[in-house]
Amino acid sequence: DSSSGSGPGVTNASPGGIWNGTDSISGLQTTGLVDEMGNFHFIRTDGAQYVGKAAVSVNSVSAAFEGYVPFGFAFPDGTTHGTGTLSGTVMERSSLNGNVQFTTDAGNVSSGTIALTFDSLYNSGSSLSRRLLS
Repeated sequence: DSSSGSGPGVTNASPGGIWNGTDSISGLQTTGLVDEMGNFHFIRTDGAQYVGKAAVSVNSVSAAFEGYVPFGFAFPDGTTHGTGTLSGTVMERSSLNGNVQFTTDAGNVSSGTIALTFDSLYNSGSSLSRRLLS
């Protein structure tokens, strides 16, 4: 998609994909689904989930998101929810890297980086019958 303000003929990279990697704050593996419009849902191996929407301008990506832990669990400060931001770069169907800042509802701030790689499973068809026959 071309974006107004990016100039004529400039195409924004798509953030869409299945993304896998690690964030430096927790050190845990993270897997996420991002649709072509930038809506995302990431799940860490400890069950924490992060949802939001990413915006892309050429190869720059920014996002605001909310984070939740599973019922019965808490972030290290005892809270169960927080908000965050991400800013970085996306190379379509290749990599998504950025700086992350997360603030729990208690006001504790964590900063770090996230490095994600594209999973080609995203390019596969989504038909249930296709999956059953493969």
